[in-house]
Amino acid sequence: MPKSLLLGIAAENSTSYFCPSAINYKSLNYMRNLLLFVLLVSCSFFSKASGESDCMITGNIVDINNQPLIYTTVVLNDVTSNNLNGSITDENGFFCFSDLQPGRYVLHVTHVGFSDYISEPFDLKAGGQFKLENIRLMPQNEQLSEIIVTGKANVSEVKPTYIKYKTEALISQSGGSAGDILKNMPSVAMGGSPGHNRDIRFRGLGNAYTKVLINGRETGLEGNNRETVLDQIPASSIAYIEIHSVPGVEYQSEGINGIVNIVLKDDKNFGTTGSTGVMKGNSDGLSGGIALSHKTEKLNLFGGYDFQQRNLPKTKEKIKTTINNGTATEIEMSTEVEEKWFNNQTIRAGFDYNLLPKTRIGAEYIYGAQLEDKTKTNDIAKYTADSRFKSATQEIKPEYKPNNYHQLITGFNHVFEKNQKLNAGFGYLTSKQEKLEKTTVYNVDNKGKWLSFQPKLEKKNEDVSKDEYSWDASISDVKLLSHTIKAGYSGKSESSSFVLINDKFNYKDTSWTSSESGKDNFSVKEVTQALFLSDEYKFSFLRVTAGVRYEFTQLTSFSGSEGNDDSGNYGLFLPNLAITANIDKTQYITLNGGRRIRRPGFKDLNPYEEVVSASQVKKGNPDLVPEKAWAFELGYLKNFEKFNVGANLFYRDISDVIQKTLSENNEGIITEQPQNTGHAWLAGAELMTSVNVFKFWEINASYSVFGSEITSGDYQGDALNDQYKWSAKAINDFKLPFQTHLQFSVNAVGPKISGTKVENTIWFADLGIEKELVKNGFFIFRMSDVFGSLTKEKTEYTDKSATTEIETTPGQIFMAGLKYRF
Repeated sequence: MPKSLLLGIAAENSTSYFCPSAINYKSLNYMRNLLLFVLLVSCSFFSKASGESDCMITGNIVDINNQPLIYTTVVLNDVTSNNLNGSITDENGFFCFSDLQPGRYVLHVTHVGFSDYISEPFDLKAGGQFKLENIRLMPQNEQLSEIIVTGKANVSEVKPTYIKYKTEALISQSGGSAGDILKNMPSVAMGGSPGHNRDIRFRGLGNAYTKVLINGRETGLEGNNRETVLDQIPASSIAYIEIHSVPGVEYQSEGINGIVNIVLKDDKNFGTTGSTGVMKGNSDGLSGGIALSHKTEKLNLFGGYDFQQRNLPKTKEKIKTTINNGTATEIEMSTEVEEKWFNNQTIRAGFDYNLLPKTRIGAEYIYGAQLEDKTKTNDIAKYTADSRFKSATQEIKPEYKPNNYHQLITGFNHVFEKNQKLNAGFGYLTSKQEKLEKTTVYNVDNKGKWLSFQPKLEKKNEDVSKDEYSWDASISDVKLLSHTIKAGYSGKSESSSFVLINDKFNYKDTSWTSSESGKDNFSVKEVTQALFLSDEYKFSFLRVTAGVRYEFTQLTSFSGSEGNDDSGNYGLFLPNLAITANIDKTQYITLNGGRRIRRPGFKDLNPYEEVVSASQVKKGNPDLVPEKAWAFELGYLKNFEKFNVGANLFYRDISDVIQKTLSENNEGIITEQPQNTGHAWLAGAELMTSVNVFKFWEINASYSVFGSEITSGDYQGDALNDQYKWSAKAINDFKLPFQTHLQFSVNAVGPKISGTKVENTIWFADLGIEKELVKNGFFIFRMSDVFGSLTKEKTEYTDKSATTEIETTPGQIFMAGLKYRF
């Protein structure tokens, strides 16, 4: 075939598959500009309609643990005229008084179960404002068990089975993603290519063992193991991230190692407020966003837009040695160069409205999009054991992934006279994840020259779609003597489908032939309903919470044109017990236990064989059953004057372990497939501390060690897949002169060692600088992988080969920009 015809075919293929990316980029940019215009005009209107803030006297009410006290009665007394004004706090514990005359006032605060608070008289000047922050109410029957001992630092907050990191304080991750925040948290490692923090690996295990929620709900894009794709969420949209290592029964059961909850920003102030920022850097880095809200005593309107884009080049070098009877017979060497560009965009809009003084409704819409455009060029050469050339190929693979999701969340909240809380909600989530891929494979000689102008041409169109409905209702804070009762019901219906179409080019008639087998089309519907009941009992220094959750799951799967369908159901009782003893107001010891599960990922159940490369395929297993685990944890925390120290010991007893198995056929094709392999345990220890070294220097540090073993089945004696040995982290926080904040973080994750894979220790350091230029206006700078040390090296073994792989990405990625709060 003439080369001109070949190029014409390639051009036609490229146009049909990859030109839409430019259109989609333009559409998203248009949407971004339109949203920014709408947000600015809307908040400008609200600001003009009501002034920057109608509030003249504001404040917030908290309990002994600095938690907001909602719907608290607040009465303002004008000392001169003796006129009274009444109000109640909102869902964040804030209150607002407007339309006041200048004069002297006294504030009187009452809340059921707490002692009254009466302020000292204070003066309100004409045209002025007065703020009373963090008014703390004390319980009427104070006992040591009422206190939640908390280890606090600039960056972090630690409580029993709970860790929280604040995004605003992690300036070394400014302009990054949710994954960049998480990588600094204790016992956390991140999955993905070096520098691409895609998903979480917590406490030594892979991404399937930790459930990620956003604002307490499932949302966003998911990977093969139900893991949330974290690089889709810009850090600029996040208020904080919290990890619950042994969640209570009110949380869904999934997540053997716990739950990560990403909480998006929510401005608590009255009036029209907001923030905006933008950062630019090397590797085509660009990020930023805008958030606006308008809040009155009855209505809160909010919206925001965040974006992030970056180029992530990567080089992967691989050497595979084929072995027969202990002797090397062939060596395959390859070098893959990947150019990857991605663009993330998130849009939020919603409202909260007080129907009655203690009744609130709300709704929120979230749209997220991730465009990933990459090209892989892989040069592969095969040699005999004595280094004689056998054959070589060059594989060029452009890949385009336009992924997006839409989510609608609604909620209803009511507080009764004795502060019992009724909550109900409904949510809908739909997502679409596509992969458009073209593969061109040339046979080449030992000098890399093409041997033919008729390469192998193949196109692949993969489509994964999901629709999810969720609902819940609960009542909490029901007081019975010394007991506090919480009960509820929740449900989720999730339908997922997978469609794959392969097109192969036929040179004889210059046409494309499509193949679509039954296994290429696979769908799953999963419906889970749950009831839970918990009881919290406090006595003296002891706080005990016991609960049980029952979940019933119905699962139906269907495999394409083959007409194979399957269905089943199972029910699980999931008890939970948490005991915390406050030794005094500065230290606690806690013991927690509960049952958790890990459901198989959607692709784990898919029988379709996915061709990863010329020598590797992945295959699902529709016969998988969920893993079940008992989770146990013992923790201790002590606060000193200038530092705190905490330690946790944890253990997981896991049955029906899902393990990725590797096998290799006589043609050298390695197949990876998940199997239920028996019983296993995971154990580990964490040590955490924050130290005020000097007034200007604070250190947050952690060190964790992990171990695991499969105790039955074919892999007895081996470690669990993706189990790394240890992690160590240190965040150095410096408050320097001239309103300058400097942060330097160091992160290391120990090796992964199992019978089939060994992966090296990795380490890296990040730098952040924040300088206040004007009031509420800041210059920010960030550099990731300061020393360019981030490299991943791993070796995999089968009974027929050993493969060593090294991945490298450029280090010293920086971004600089401005942010402003108003």
